[in-house]
Amino acid sequence: MINLNPEICRKIRDARRALAISQSALALEVGCKQSALSMFEQGDGTKLNDEVINRLAEKFGIAL
Repeated sequence: MINLNPEICRKIRDARRALAISQSALALEVGCKQSALSMFEQGDGTKLNDEVINRLAEKFGIAL
């Protein structure tokens, strides 16, 4: 399991917002539920599995 701090979650949230992508659209793209993405963006790194987190980080160019 990837060890995330809440700052990484916020960076992903900020990157999504900067590109004006909705949580629903992003969740569909990376393969998770919108509600799980919302909790993740609030700093709960346990709501998504490693594969989805890696997809998010890769999409936005954020190093884990």
